[in-house]
Amino acid sequence: EVHMCGRGASTMSADRCRRVAGGGARLRRMDRLRPRYNLGPQGYVPVVTGGPIGKHDAGGPAGEKLHCSTDAGCVEREVHAMKWGLVPSFAKDPAEFDVFKGGASTFNARVEGLESSGLWRRLLDKRRCVVLFDGFYEWKTVGKSKVPMFIRNHDAFLG
Repeated sequence: EVHMCGRGASTMSADRCRRVAGGGARLRRMDRLRPRYNLGPQGYVPVVTGGPIGKHDAGGPAGEKLHCSTDAGCVEREVHAMKWGLVPSFAKDPAEFDVFKGGASTFNARVEGLESSGLWRRLLDKRRCVVLFDGFYEWKTVGKSKVPMFIRNHDAFLG
């Protein structure tokens, strides 16, 4: 039996995060990142975001082309160091969504429940992001103990 766990590893440098995000991404608050092999919710993680900046002929920093589609215009990618977990805009107190202070757990969403959850559904179309991890942990029950298994991409993509 395998149990879901809120643990991962994030050891990427700011330069590697930029390469993984597409090469021309702007970096924001990356000084907050530290290599972590046992990272939990509320720790800082690199997050790739994008936002509309205009139509198809836009260029990013150093003149590189940005991701464009015919309907949405162009998107400029950024990599931010953010705390892992969601504090919804409607929260009156961030502690309501801090699992370590007895609040609701919002550091992980299951794909099969996204569209039916009011918390996540409103974010699907325009507020998506990619959280960059080297890998994550799952716990396997072996007898009476639990053993952490590190799950990562086999090809060790370097960006």
